[in-house]
Amino acid sequence: MFFKNNLGFLRRRRLKAAQVKVKCPNCPSVYTHELTLKNHLRYECGLSPRFKCPYCPYMAKRAGNVVDHTKRRHRNMKPYFLDTLGSYKPRKQWNS
Repeated sequence: MFFKNNLGFLRRRRLKAAQVKVKCPNCPSVYTHELTLKNHLRYECGLSPRFKCPYCPYMAKRAGNVVDHTKRRHRNMKPYFLDTLGSYKPRKQWNS
């Protein structure tokens, strides 16, 4: 992001600092939106990684991290589809 002068930068910085911060009660993570905290608690905080690399023992809590890992570490391997069905929950069970 580019600013014409320092005033724009300082204004954005001040607004960002004034945003409400929502802290996770279980770990040091801090978020600016309640929904982001809810997703963190539901899918990440205190849970073991649920996405596995198809080529090595690497596991991650986010599917995108496994995709990035395979692009970096396994460039010469055949394409694959990341299996996320093991963690699939029908929509009715999301709130439970």
